[in-house]
Amino acid sequence: MVTKMEATESALVRAMFDHEAAHFDALNGNVRFGSVQFAGDDCTVVQVKRNAIVRLMVPNPAATPKALEQRKATCRQIAQTQMSKVVDAALG
Repeated sequence: MVTKMEATESALVRAMFDHEAAHFDALNGNVRFGSVQFAGDDCTVVQVKRNAIVRLMVPNPAATPKALEQRKATCRQIAQTQMSKVVDAALG
């Protein structure tokens, strides 16, 4: 049974996640990806799991001089293939 405090904590973490990754593309309800830099030369993936927000930020190898859609595709692939490994390592 979830206590009122746990529910409040969960809602707060979800609100922080929604605010932090609001401008990112959604991979699913708990994972979003995009670039925090104007030039788009990074790939940042944010995931919420077990009341924790995990962020992975890597240089986007497709950043220059490729088109925005290519950068997004590369970042989506990083989100799909690498984020679960990072979350597992971080949260055990």
